[in-house]
Amino acid sequence: PDLGLKMLRERIELDVAPAFFHFLCGKSLEASRDEPERGVELMATALGFLRASAKQVGSDFPALEALGIARLGNTR
Repeated sequence: PDLGLKMLRERIELDVAPAFFHFLCGKSLEASRDEPERGVELMATALGFLRASAKQVGSDFPALEALGIARLGNTR
């Protein structure tokens, strides 16, 4: 594989996707306090983004999802 693509894949897997997932999860938790439906909607968006990111770079979605959830858990 192209080295640039490999570096991009690693960047998305290790930084971008988990960080954005964490951001959306945080927003969904905030929203769910006042608007439970909005919280669920944002969580679905977070998972959809993570799944699309994994598919785009040829990554394993469950592993990427676990990394995002682990990062979320580590910041609480």
